[in-house]
Amino acid sequence: MTQTPPDMLYHGTSSENATSILVEGLKPGADDHVHLSSDPAKAREAAAHLVKPVVFSVYAGAAFSEGQSFSSAADDLWLTESVHPDFLYLPHVRGAE
Repeated sequence: MTQTPPDMLYHGTSSENATSILVEGLKPGADDHVHLSSDPAKAREAAAHLVKPVVFSVYAGAAFSEGQSFSSAADDLWLTESVHPDFLYLPHVRGAE
């Protein structure tokens, strides 16, 4: 069931994945969905076990207005099938080079 997401969602990952994500977008993992959080701190926590974690901002409201479907799975957890790079932003992170 498609639900209207917040304007901004967040995805934590390793800085090693950042370049490919900026080119290819966010792709689903083993469970066929991309996991996004409405809380940037929780997205960072989810990636804390990874080498040099980074947090992508996802322009979910804009993606939704372009036809992307989202569903709320839990308190701060949102799911979608993928996220096109046009809807992603990665602030520069010192030391992630």
